[in-house]
Amino acid sequence: MDLGFARVAVTGVGVVSALANSAGETFDRLVAGHRGFGPVSLFDVKDLRCGFAAEVPGRTPSDITADAGSGWSRTDAMALVAAREALAASGRTRGDRLAFAVGATTGGMLEAERGFGETGAVSRLLSHPISTTADLVGDEIGAGPRVTICSACSSGANAIVQGAAWIATGRETCALVGGVDGLCQLTFAGFNALGVLDRAPCRPFDVTRAGMSLGEGAAFLVLEPLDLAIDRGARVLAVLSGSAVGAEAHHITHPEPSGAVPTRMIATALERANLAPGQIDYVNAHGTGTLLNDSAEAGALASALGESRPFVSSSKGQLGHTLAAAGAIEAALTVMALDRGIVPGTGGLEQPEETPSLRHVIGGAVRVELGAAMSTSFGFGGSGTVLVFERPAAAAATATATGNRRSAPICAARVVVTGALSMGPLGLLDAAASAAYVEPASSAPGKRLPDPELDSRRSRRFDRMTQLIVGGAGRAMSGADLDGEGIGLVVGSSFGNIDRTTRFLRRIADKGPGLAHPAEFPHILPSAPSGNASIYLGLTGPVVTVGSLTATGECAAAVAASFVAAGVAGGMIAGSVEWQDPAIEAAQPERETLESGAWLVLEDRAHARRRGAAALAEVVGWSQTSREPGGPGVSSPGTALPSVVSTLTDWESLDLPGWADAPRYSVAANAGRHASAGAVAMAAGVGLIVTKRANEVLVCGGSTARTWLVHLVEVAE
Repeated sequence: MDLGFARVAVTGVGVVSALANSAGETFDRLVAGHRGFGPVSLFDVKDLRCGFAAEVPGRTPSDITADAGSGWSRTDAMALVAAREALAASGRTRGDRLAFAVGATTGGMLEAERGFGETGAVSRLLSHPISTTADLVGDEIGAGPRVTICSACSSGANAIVQGAAWIATGRETCALVGGVDGLCQLTFAGFNALGVLDRAPCRPFDVTRAGMSLGEGAAFLVLEPLDLAIDRGARVLAVLSGSAVGAEAHHITHPEPSGAVPTRMIATALERANLAPGQIDYVNAHGTGTLLNDSAEAGALASALGESRPFVSSSKGQLGHTLAAAGAIEAALTVMALDRGIVPGTGGLEQPEETPSLRHVIGGAVRVELGAAMSTSFGFGGSGTVLVFERPAAAAATATATGNRRSAPICAARVVVTGALSMGPLGLLDAAASAAYVEPASSAPGKRLPDPELDSRRSRRFDRMTQLIVGGAGRAMSGADLDGEGIGLVVGSSFGNIDRTTRFLRRIADKGPGLAHPAEFPHILPSAPSGNASIYLGLTGPVVTVGSLTATGECAAAVAASFVAAGVAGGMIAGSVEWQDPAIEAAQPERETLESGAWLVLEDRAHARRRGAAALAEVVGWSQTSREPGGPGVSSPGTALPSVVSTLTDWESLDLPGWADAPRYSVAANAGRHASAGAVAMAAGVGLIVTKRANEVLVCGGSTARTWLVHLVEVAE
């Protein structure tokens, strides 16, 4: 069982780009050959290698949409426009239950970095957590569960995978998924420092290519079970029939030269879609215009697709590289190409490198009937995603030919916990010992975690936050006797590393954007710690950072469980850690941080059995809710020994239908009150089950206004 056997309908798309503020007009201008590049107007680019980008018109959020609220960023505004267009196109209304996944990396950085040399700079950064766009736009469109996914340039594509996983496992019946990123000086100066920006508009796959061009934008897709979409009379634009997510575990910026991992991901996505390589008619390639990336991608496409000669084009030659939004925008364009029977060309491409098995689209769009198409995305840290879409008629033919007529929802894999590690004031504890966090407060708890023992050569650029993540996830892996092949990682984070980001921005403010530090830039992105961890630990499954302001650990566990349940990965490590960020400590001297966190190893039950691993507990439900704590995926207790473990202490305002009589424990006294405390609560919940103090545990975290719930039970054969 895997994601590929659930046929997920795309019933709406919305796009904001440098070419237009709608999907249809963006596609029309793309097909007509327009390029969206112009001089950068949003910030100072003097002394930089490149002074142009593909900007979305409108300097302020209200210029982009009059509905942008107070405190919104341009990124938030772009997301709202694209989200509303996608929903309107699908026929969905605000009253429908809607899950929301957003791929993002920069968020409100443009607004936060302005006047950075002034007092209050750190406070401005803290006012734009990673999850801001998902929360603001989610409230506007009436979304229920929401999550922010960061995996650099594959973020938007991985948000689509998250939405498909929700639907494939029957947890949701509608998901709005995509990505957004706005231009900011931090990323512009950072890519300039790396020397990868072309002085002229980029030329993906051309023999004369000299680098990438940056852009900005947003795109969202509405996903729902194919049968339900048909039953409600929705127009199905395409069917998402296969996907694959993986990491190279090679280098934080450079692709692995052989292209072995992208080749494997393409083959996996095709297998899940029940398609042969020759059935892919078109590839919307990542195609950044950089020398190494384009060569590696072209080689992987040629190797995986054989001599089938699909049409290949890159949208970045006209829209620029929109970073976290790229995978979503390109997925939307792929859907429109299938629906309209038009393959856009590659802007700037005149003479492609010799790859006979690929048919590059040069000099204009091509009208051709397409049956199946692929969109590829690859990012810093080697995180890649492949999405396979089919025209509805072609998807029906594939289902008939393979005997696979199933639509979502389908039976999900059983998700079990095979390892747990808590790290905090009580020490580094395994699952059983972690139950101590529900006991009365220990005397004089330590505030700082011990430094992990890492190879100094391989971790020399790691900040302490990354060291704690790598050390904790690595110990959890070792405790579960797990190697990294095919295993993924989800790291929960609220802000990323504010201290390192502050130092990078101060250098720009003091010395000018032309002197941004090239070695620092890749390590300040929100996804950098998870990417570095995948490289250090050899993890080649899905590797992402997820944003949630008040419940990073529970959010990470929910995403990891979704991926395992849907067959995106056989195993995932999930967790988060709170650390004493020097910049935050200086800006908020009244803050008292008890460093703590935890990591769970989650596996498909069949995967765990094959390698002889013991299951400590089973994850049978996960949900986020603001009104119905017992919502989809979380049921009432079914055993005689239930317990509730939480980061909260305000029990009176937390309504838990069916769990009112269960003993309630809080980890706050021992682990502190912070976003990562929920990870400790999950480890403690597993500990209660392992030590037979409970048959099942409901872990609650976040806030009473928006609560994450994870339901653990004793493993039954």
